[in-house]
Amino acid sequence: MLEQEWKLSSTTMTTLHFAIITVNMILSHHI
Repeated sequence: MLEQEWKLSSTTMTTLHFAIITVNMILSHHI
C-alpha cells in the first residue's frame, strides 16, 4: 500500500512538473 502511494505521488509530481513547463512555454510564447 505504501509503495502504491509513493507511485501515485510520484506520478502526480511528474504531471505537475510537465504542466508547469507547458504553462511556462505558453506564457513565454505569448510574451
